[in-house]
Amino acid sequence: MKWTSLLLLGAVLVGCKSTYQVRNYHAPAVQIRPEEGVYIIVPEDGPDEPGSGGLAAGTLQALFRHYAQRIRQSEEIAPVSIHLTNAAAAGFVYVLKSKIHLWKEEATGWSGLRDKLDINLRLLRVPGGEVVSEARVQGQSAQMGWTADRVEHLLKGIGGKWVGALYGRSEFQTQNNEDKAKK
Repeated sequence: MKWTSLLLLGAVLVGCKSTYQVRNYHAPAVQIRPEEGVYIIVPEDGPDEPGSGGLAAGTLQALFRHYAQRIRQSEEIAPVSIHLTNAAAAGFVYVLKSKIHLWKEEATGWSGLRDKLDINLRLLRVPGGEVVSEARVQGQSAQMGWTADRVEHLLKGIGGKWVGALYGRSEFQTQNNEDKAKK
């Protein structure tokens, strides 16, 4: 009985992978500097996922906090032009605008259903709104796992690499990649 359990555990561990796909990546012409502040616009919630916009903005703010000396999250829903004006008045150099296409949080990892993410990340220069960098990223959680992953963990994994690349601290690849879960 022990061998059967160990074989089952081994099969589950091998199959525990989150997958990512990067589409429409536009690399920055130059690395951004830590002293250049980033203003993060809270995106609209994803379809049928109330609160996902706030979760996305909070996750992105935490990712930028590793590099940026100054960061702020928007407090209001407004057109991008208003956010660019507000960011310029507060001395920020960049605005992060994102759009959630899919934020699918499954009730449990044990169901065999995967959490899914599809988000567009666009870094704009203040005050004119020129695109500095852009990426549309998609991800799926592992099909089975021992811990409960969440969609923001997918965003943290792939978004962290994009943010690191903005500061020249990591590579951001456009081909499909897999992130082996450490279970």
